[in-house]
Amino acid sequence: MELQNFIFHELITQAGNKKVSVLQKDEEHKLPDENADNLVIRAIRSFNKDRGRAYARFGGGWLPKSLALLMASERDFLSFSLTGLEDLQTQLRHRVATTGGHLFFIRYQDEGNPFFMVLLLKDLEGFIISNQELESSHILNLEKLHFAAMVDINRWHDSEDDGAYITFLKGSSRKDISDYFKEFLCIDEATFIDPKKNTLALVDAINDYCSSHFDEYDIKNSRSNVKQEITRCIGNGDDITLEGISKVIDPKHPERFSDFLVKKGYEIQPEFGADARYLKKLTTFSGKAKGIRISFDYDLLNSEVKFEDSTTDTTPPKLIISKIPPDLLIELRQAERTDNED
Repeated sequence: MELQNFIFHELITQAGNKKVSVLQKDEEHKLPDENADNLVIRAIRSFNKDRGRAYARFGGGWLPKSLALLMASERDFLSFSLTGLEDLQTQLRHRVATTGGHLFFIRYQDEGNPFFMVLLLKDLEGFIISNQELESSHILNLEKLHFAAMVDINRWHDSEDDGAYITFLKGSSRKDISDYFKEFLCIDEATFIDPKKNTLALVDAINDYCSSHFDEYDIKNSRSNVKQEITRCIGNGDDITLEGISKVIDPKHPERFSDFLVKKGYEIQPEFGADARYLKKLTTFSGKAKGIRISFDYDLLNSEVKFEDSTTDTTPPKLIISKIPPDLLIELRQAERTDNED
């Protein structure tokens, strides 16, 4: 990680009061600086571990315009940060029950790839030892980021990449700040709340997780339970939350699914309105009769498994399997050879 620009300002607010004061810097933080490096490294590590990450793209507003000028060297970093500070100050003035903090603007490269990051950090009461005496002190809370967002500059500039290039912290614990920070980040709300995209991504993640953590019986039960829960939420008009899904898909280890999403890089909003039309991919068809037991996923229907219904009373329905599992194929061939020898 290589820091390119680093600056911070302070927003001062009082609970129940719309007045917002600022303490602004008059120049960028001088680099290189080991403390700044360590702060950013720890912030990125904490950001990457957070289970409440949301994904989005820019709409219109101050940030994409100013960031484009900054990247083109048509604007300096100090004036860029002051524009952002003014915008957030305006946002906070419309929210009575808000708190301030230290607002950081950071530009860095990671393995040659450019990123922009914004942090709002709170003070954390703690203790230090000075001259062999225990004293109370205030330090920046880097373990629980109050708010943070990261922009992948290359993905933003790649016209062929229609994925999200803004990652920011949301989740249930940040509901009080999500709205005004989404406005501050100039989020395109339409791409952010996309029910189809989020539902399909969640279904793929559920199937991926189940196939790598459960046996055949538990896969079917887990998928069925999740499908019922999502259907229930849709019926009640409630949003789906990844926290809630994690408790349903793996009740004994509810944190594992959240960690799996982060590790695998699934870009799913922590909460969203689901689209019931795309839940069918969670279906597993199964049945048994007269010693025959069949089970297959919905995705295989009409591809590797084809169903032909009966057209007359004398024509039985058929299920045609075009891809036989390798172990079953070996057993069938061995049985055929044995029958021929007899």
